[in-house]
Amino acid sequence: MAIAIVDYGMGNLHSVGKAVERLGYEALVTGDRDAILGADGVILPGVGAFGDAMLHLRESGLDAVVKEAAAGPKPLLGICLGMQLLFSSSEEHGEYEGLNILPGQVVRFAPGELKVPHMGWNRLEFLHPENPLFAGLEAGHVYFVHSYHARTEVESDLLAVTDYGHPVTAIVGRGSNFGMQFHPEKSGELGMKLLGNFLALTGSKALVQGDYNQETVYNDDPVQVALSWEKQGGTYVHLVDLDGAKAGHPVNDELIGRIASAVNVPVQVGGGLRTVADVERLLGLGVSRLIIGTAAIEDRTFTEEVLGRYGDKVAIGIDARNGYVATRGWLETSEVQAEVLAKELAAFGAETFIFTDISRDGMMQGPNVEAIVSLAKASGRTVIASGGVSVMDDLLRLSKHAEDGVGGAIVGKALYTGSIDLSEADGRVVKGVNFVNLRDAGDPVELAALYDREGADELVFLDISASVEGRETMEEVVRQTAGEIAIPFTVGGGISKVEDMNRILRAGADKIAVNTAAVLNPQLIADGARRFGSQCIVVAIDAKYNEAWGEWEVYTHGGRKPSGIKALEWVKQAETLGAGEILLTSMDADGTKDGFDLKLTAAVSESIKEQLSLEQVVEHIRWSDGLVPAIVQDAETRQVLMMAYMNRESLKLSLESGETWFWSRSRQELWHKGATSGNVQTITSLKYDCDGDTLLVEVKPNGPACHTGAVTCFHNEIVGLPEQPGDKASIESGATTASSSSEGRFEVLAELESVIAERERERPEGAYTTYLFDKGVDKILKKIGEEASETIIAAKNKDNDELRLEVSDLMYHLLVLLQERKLPLDDIMSELSRRHERPRRD
Repeated sequence: MAIAIVDYGMGNLHSVGKAVERLGYEALVTGDRDAILGADGVILPGVGAFGDAMLHLRESGLDAVVKEAAAGPKPLLGICLGMQLLFSSSEEHGEYEGLNILPGQVVRFAPGELKVPHMGWNRLEFLHPENPLFAGLEAGHVYFVHSYHARTEVESDLLAVTDYGHPVTAIVGRGSNFGMQFHPEKSGELGMKLLGNFLALTGSKALVQGDYNQETVYNDDPVQVALSWEKQGGTYVHLVDLDGAKAGHPVNDELIGRIASAVNVPVQVGGGLRTVADVERLLGLGVSRLIIGTAAIEDRTFTEEVLGRYGDKVAIGIDARNGYVATRGWLETSEVQAEVLAKELAAFGAETFIFTDISRDGMMQGPNVEAIVSLAKASGRTVIASGGVSVMDDLLRLSKHAEDGVGGAIVGKALYTGSIDLSEADGRVVKGVNFVNLRDAGDPVELAALYDREGADELVFLDISASVEGRETMEEVVRQTAGEIAIPFTVGGGISKVEDMNRILRAGADKIAVNTAAVLNPQLIADGARRFGSQCIVVAIDAKYNEAWGEWEVYTHGGRKPSGIKALEWVKQAETLGAGEILLTSMDADGTKDGFDLKLTAAVSESIKEQLSLEQVVEHIRWSDGLVPAIVQDAETRQVLMMAYMNRESLKLSLESGETWFWSRSRQELWHKGATSGNVQTITSLKYDCDGDTLLVEVKPNGPACHTGAVTCFHNEIVGLPEQPGDKASIESGATTASSSSEGRFEVLAELESVIAERERERPEGAYTTYLFDKGVDKILKKIGEEASETIIAAKNKDNDELRLEVSDLMYHLLVLLQERKLPLDDIMSELSRRHERPRRD
């Protein structure tokens, strides 16, 4: 049976399906209930917004199907949005109920010093390494792209986290149900291994890397397949009798004879050849060359005899695992080194070796060129490469070593999956200078696979002629590329509607880049962000310096048409509309090899360091029945004055007027603080906490806050509370927290010190200070080093606004360090006073 990939109208279906196939399993993309419930395992992918995804699931009836699958014994995996859907609810664009398979809520990252969306490669920390999902794996980096993250209610459900200012849910699991916040199929080697471990839990079967317990049937008519390869240009047909290799003697003689008679190109056969009679019988069927494998290790007398009798009609097949020869159809690994065997058999007359790196065969990860060349040089004979060939570029790489003895390559799975088409394909990569004089630079699919193997972290495919030619993006190229790579993939060009975005995402892209269409219709950015999430929307900007303006201008249609729009203004607008990323191209620097246009890059970076819009602020706040508590604090004395509630309208009025407005729950109406008494509160700062569920309003009060005439509403002290450890103790007497009596203008430091001490005692979940204490002194010291460096940079740049922020961050982390070392701030202040009072020398 297959692995069912749930098609509910939203999801990176093709790339997930291809990843499953690359790992050797059968993938079935389906929305059929029986197919999903009858599969060996289920994958719920997802790209987009939580609410829209749940709507699609409910309208199609697939929500009940997924729940039914999750209730059964077969493994289920949610990927990215698919993982979030497993939880009880989400606050993305409102309050939405999830599948409730795992208890917990999906919440937005609180913006601040961290960028939202969370986008990039982050390291995993396995919390339960004993889980079979992590079998044989070490923690490493995977690719994240999301604006919302899950909070589990059951601690044991959390299997792995990543560090993004605080621990972020990365992998969850309960029983046979799992979820990954990242895309494993786009997270390189570690991601594919994690996906492979999940697939192994399903018990589904496929023949990969020579495992006889796994098999894939690509076609039930081998004769027609052989004729097809010949028609496409194949110069040799390579047959392996897998049944014969396992049995120890050829089994499929009749089929081999039919293939040899049907084609007009040479046929070579391997598998189970152990006797001279076997060799003579197959040669009599029209086979041109026979491959001796296991017998070359186990029966040297037979091997020497057939080499002496049949010469170049016999090739030696060397299948190696980690440099050692594997025998009996890869079921066993010998103690004989591949290069040693090749040297010995070359001395007996072997002219041709067929070398297979078992770790690469069937996995489409590229051939082990180094090992192939090394074997050819060691033996001094011709070596034909087998295993791992996945794209045309693999063949080109091998062809460069013809002089070293590499005589050809055997292509298998890549032909069946369509990764290599011997009849050639359209669609090329072009490159020019300053967007002109474009030249052909190769096949995009081949280059994508090459970049992936060479260590690229992310790929961007821009169909630069789509807008000019008025056509859609080359979807098939996107589909093929997504099937060949295991890293994130952004696609742009010819995308002018939300439907186009959905089509390309389903074809395998992770993000969508819009350029010309967004300039002509900016609402496209907002519509895309609303449907798929801002993390999926990239605004590509081609900018060229306009001498008359003294700044950069946006160009459209592949850099061919000036738009009359200033680039920096367009960047700000794109961000406001919901773009999660800017893909910036300097037309002045493109292709010149003179380095990045740092001036343009810096200008764009500065232009998006703006305050959040009201709409963005409202979106980030976690409203409860339309309300959020607001704590009002004196900006100068730091005294808490009052607590009241705001709704969306009162928050808007507060921001617009600069004075506090609230919502009266008793009177069910808006009220302007001080409107009748004159005791208005002028807002100096408005913040929300790390959870987004409480506001802090710092004000300059024009009179008392309380209706009783008291300065603060908090004037009724609760007495009789037990004394808390560390309240009055000193470090010398064994206090557990640092203490301070600093007063006056430095009162805020003492207050902050007290809060930090409380955080260390209570360790509230999700607090950044808790995170620092949990990680220990090394993490705290690392953060101090980072903040010190950023302080230096701000000072060197003569940016006092930035310097103010960086010094504040540095002082906060220093106070955390003092608390960790149990050194009170009072001691520091005393030392400073002592130095200040030291008598001067004449």
